[in-house]
Amino acid sequence: MEVAEMFNCGGGGGATFNSNITLKYFLPGNQKTLITISNDKDFQRMLRFHSHSLTINVYVFIDQPPLPDFSSFPASRSSRTTLSEAQQLPPATDHVPDAEEDVIDAHHDITLADIVDDTTSQVDIHIDLPLEMSPLLPLMASTFRNAKHHVKEHWQDTITGVGQRFSNVNEFRESLRRYAIAHQSAFKHKKNDSHRVTVKCKAEGCPWRIHASRLSDTQLICIKKMNPTHTCDGSVLTTGHQSTRSWVASIIKEKLKVFPNYKPKDIVNDIKQEYGVQLKYFQAWRGKEIAKEQLQGSFKDAYNQLPLLCDQIVETNPGSLATFTTKEEDSSFQRLFVSFHASLSGFLQGCRPLLFLDSIYLKSKCQGALLAATAADGNDEV
Repeated sequence: MEVAEMFNCGGGGGATFNSNITLKYFLPGNQKTLITISNDKDFQRMLRFHSHSLTINVYVFIDQPPLPDFSSFPASRSSRTTLSEAQQLPPATDHVPDAEEDVIDAHHDITLADIVDDTTSQVDIHIDLPLEMSPLLPLMASTFRNAKHHVKEHWQDTITGVGQRFSNVNEFRESLRRYAIAHQSAFKHKKNDSHRVTVKCKAEGCPWRIHASRLSDTQLICIKKMNPTHTCDGSVLTTGHQSTRSWVASIIKEKLKVFPNYKPKDIVNDIKQEYGVQLKYFQAWRGKEIAKEQLQGSFKDAYNQLPLLCDQIVETNPGSLATFTTKEEDSSFQRLFVSFHASLSGFLQGCRPLLFLDSIYLKSKCQGALLAATAADGNDEV
């Protein structure tokens, strides 16, 4: 009921209580197929899928009750279709629609497959997507920009003044970095160790200065002295010397979930536009690599799980082969061979006794090559 009222489906001047509401969402990293939320279990599943996301885009589709006056009109797959004024209606019906009948509302759920309509219709149509879906990618990009704008505003208060405490020196350094970026100022270190940090404005003659040190017998860092006044009106950041790789990774990680092919040059442009920080290409590339490792895990961890993968394949697919080989000198990974029982049976019983080998080099940190064995069946198909 609350969702219906939120989207104006609770009577009044909007839709009626007879209107059907359909909620759909995309999986992280998949912007092609919408998933329908039909019950509480689907809703909980959506929350689990997006447990590491800042926001979840949920699309609301409202299905209006049938309009009997339009029953003789040809139906369309789209949720809303408008007749083209340039196309004449076919003379296959005696019914001539009024001006009020120019808009037709279908009464079934819409999917992405429905949006890509067939081309056999004799009437040109214009598809009006719901506001939540049109256009999709610019809307998502705008969501990221708005989120970053609010984050940047929040960073302006990461440093408040004398007496402020931080759990450790690394937290203080990160807060100081965000504070400087939010205020478009640059600083340099006078002292920087595990017990104390002193920074001053990079502009000569500017009195802005912060000194923080560790409290006795604890890891806590406390700001002891601070002059918040800038006589230089702030030193505009023109380089990314105060932007660490971990900072870049924290900025782009959420967007990298949705856009896995996020290029370093685009990262450079986006951070310059949204934060006023000019990164070098290598900084953006390293930040992306760190973000990918945080999202997907490291190569080292992945290779360490290969023996377990082989055991699971053999256990869950009886008759399959899965072998893992290491080098004798350092016990590092050498090769992995996998052949499922179904493939082995197909080779022996349904294919000609001739194997075709193919290889492709893998573009990754550890390089390597992927070898594949195929065969032709009785119909000369692979």
